[in-house]
Amino acid sequence: MIRQEIKEEIVEHVYERYLIHYPELMVYYDDIKLAHIKQDTLYHLEHLESTWPMKMDVIFLDYTEWVDTVLTSRGIETKLLEDCFIWMKEFMLSYEQDEEFSYYTSLLSQAAQLLQNEKSK
Repeated sequence: MIRQEIKEEIVEHVYERYLIHYPELMVYYDDIKLAHIKQDTLYHLEHLESTWPMKMDVIFLDYTEWVDTVLTSRGIETKLLEDCFIWMKEFMLSYEQDEEFSYYTSLLSQAAQLLQNEKSK
């Protein structure tokens, strides 16, 4: 399992990256909607963690497809979810890669690729 303090760091890292790469979010979203970025990132981490005990990639990949469908139905582009996964992976790679973190980073790569493939269709 990912320690709580690392989760919090990942969430903050992703949030900061969103604000850097998509500054228009601060114009269009109020503080409540911006807080959803952090909450959604935490949900992604929880679903990612759920795969570890059984090492069932399909759990997270199915979640990726589902959450993308939900978000796009609300007008949120797939690219934003893809970026989130890339930034989560980027941050996790800054930690020593034990077997669990290596698994998570690999799975995040797969999920980002899945989203990229979906955009290409």
